[in-house]
Amino acid sequence: SKADGHGHFILLEVDGELHPFSDRNPVSTGGQHEFGTDRRDTPLSDLEDYLKSNPQKTASDYLSENFSPAERQSANAVYISNSSNVADLTVRVRQIKQVAKGQMTLARHTTANLFSSQRQIAQLTRPSRSGDEITLELINAAKALDDFSYALNHLCDACDMFIFDLEG
Repeated sequence: SKADGHGHFILLEVDGELHPFSDRNPVSTGGQHEFGTDRRDTPLSDLEDYLKSNPQKTASDYLSENFSPAERQSANAVYISNSSNVADLTVRVRQIKQVAKGQMTLARHTTANLFSSQRQIAQLTRPSRSGDEITLELINAAKALDDFSYALNHLCDACDMFIFDLEG
């Protein structure tokens, strides 16, 4: 939609090759077209209509007739730039996942140590209010770390899904 806050980049696959077709900036930055035409809001519908009314023509013909070589060259530069941005983003998301996995491992080890300490304190102290308070706080801390580990696991899963969508 026009109000979604995102730009739109459309590529056409013609005979196994990708051809930049339309690139519209986000509305928040003006919404202007970097490539394509700002006279039409429905570039794919326009292409379909063209192909229906000209059965002997191809998508390549449409591109050649409607966009100058300079526009197409500009679009290739935008596509290459966007592709490198996606690659950089994929690397950064993988780094986030790696850090999250390291923190998850650390949290799990710390949780195990807290539970072990809680058992040792319970065995060493006579029933007392201070001993009970310490063991209760250790249990609460261990549960909080367990929840943190669970959240990190979900972050890792979200990173995987995001990378799959980027590369997909």
